[in-house]
Amino acid sequence: MIFRKFKYEMLDELLEAIASSDDQKQVTIKEQLLQPDLDPERNCILLTEDGDEGRLLGCLLMSREDLIGRVILDFWITEHISDSEDDDRKQHVLQVMLENCMKSINVGKDTVVHCCLTNLNYSSVFETLGFSLNRTYWKMYRLNENALDLKLSDGLNVVEGTETMISTLTNLQNASFTGSWGFCPNTPEQIAYKLSGSHTDYENVIFLFNETDTVGYCWTYIYEDNNVLTGAISMIGVSPNYRGKGLSKGLLNHGLNKLVSQGCEGVFLEVDSNNKPAINIYEAAGFVKTEAMYWYELSVKK
Repeated sequence: MIFRKFKYEMLDELLEAIASSDDQKQVTIKEQLLQPDLDPERNCILLTEDGDEGRLLGCLLMSREDLIGRVILDFWITEHISDSEDDDRKQHVLQVMLENCMKSINVGKDTVVHCCLTNLNYSSVFETLGFSLNRTYWKMYRLNENALDLKLSDGLNVVEGTETMISTLTNLQNASFTGSWGFCPNTPEQIAYKLSGSHTDYENVIFLFNETDTVGYCWTYIYEDNNVLTGAISMIGVSPNYRGKGLSKGLLNHGLNKLVSQGCEGVFLEVDSNNKPAINIYEAAGFVKTEAMYWYELSVKK
């Protein structure tokens, strides 16, 4: 097997190899690779069979968050290694990529490396290399059967986002989540790039404000599969100065109703399984757990 560095001219070939039958997955991966400051030609490696024309076997992406001393790993195994084949081959491809990554990774002391797994068949590969399970997230889903109560406290109003609010959203998101597990502060350029993506738009950010401040927001996405629309609650943030006032519930309800109005048949979100207050709010709104996601971690001691 041979390692190759990713080049932008290889993008279409890569997407076809790892998601030929899933257009939505191709779009998601493409937008991920083209994020500002990601530099995939430096931080993405490809594994191929031997020979100049060797077929692509897998891809591993390192998303560096140097500001918080973190690297996130994403990996894809190509489709020609079919689901009917022994899982051992897929695990071997992953292990070869991970071993190469961990030998060559150039990060500061005490950097943590994270990878999220939905398939625990790969967990043994990570554990062999010293990773351990750090925390579990839940994916929760709600059918959009009924609109929700949109009452807000006196003095509070909502407005949909516009292009002029990128700075406001950046500042509010960073204030709401800095210090939270796994959150790296965003730049306005990163926020603008996300809002230009295929699954969200300015109007899909709902802001909550009073007479003097923007106090919270709900950021939603929409995905289409076989002409069926499914919404996602990506972020609900409340300014530190306004926490403990029950604002998250109102933001959730407005986000859900926005997705209902856009024709979504259901909505999903992700939540830390240890965040019981948030889970209680989501369950009260009709969400149920459908899937678990497992975050594995390795501390780099260099």
